[in-house]
Amino acid sequence: MNNHDPQSCFLLPWTVASDGVKSEPLEIEGRFVGAKSGDVWIVRAVGVIDRNTASKLEMTIKGMYDAEALSMIVNVEDVAFVDAVGFDLLASASKRLRSKGLSLSLVGPSAYIRHEVHAAGLDATLRCFGTDEQALEHMNRP
Repeated sequence: MNNHDPQSCFLLPWTVASDGVKSEPLEIEGRFVGAKSGDVWIVRAVGVIDRNTASKLEMTIKGMYDAEALSMIVNVEDVAFVDAVGFDLLASASKRLRSKGLSLSLVGPSAYIRHEVHAAGLDATLRCFGTDEQALEHMNRP
């Protein structure tokens, strides 16, 4: 298994108490680590995929693709939030891969992420699976 260097980004959003007063910043990490599994790249995402971390995910995906053009799985089971920038990045990466006869799938999305994929009309672009194994099985079909 070839490992790709992890990419990290730290955010400091303010938490707001019920009385509307800002409290101390809360650290939320967006971390992306990639590895090769057979003929597929698997990216494990942790934290959030948003305007502050999307460029790190983009660099991870691009670096892996540049190393070897393969289909990709983005495992989001440990992702708490994806904003419009994050979804746009994932959809764009999927479209680029499809133009080369490859694919990008999401694994382990929360109900929130599945809802947003559906609401944005990205069901056909971003296929969702429960496990890496299910996604790999789908990708390895003739």
